[in-house]
Amino acid sequence: GAYLYNSDGEEYMCSAVPAKLASTVGAGDSFAAAFVINYIKGESINKCLEFASKVSSFVVSNMEAVPDYEIDDLISY
Repeated sequence: GAYLYNSDGEEYMCSAVPAKLASTVGAGDSFAAAFVINYIKGESINKCLEFASKVSSFVVSNMEAVPDYEIDDLISY
């Protein structure tokens, strides 16, 4: 899961997405990338956190830091 606090004092939280751990390599990078790309696209903070949590859970369930995937795999994860 993740917590985000902004400069206005607002708090955001997202629960962890359960995953069968294979490797933690790439977890933080994938979370950050997924969050930032959705933030740049204008998505809400909550949606950014939820998607980032899904992506990082997907990544840690694979042995590779950058597993092959289709975007639909991540959306439905």
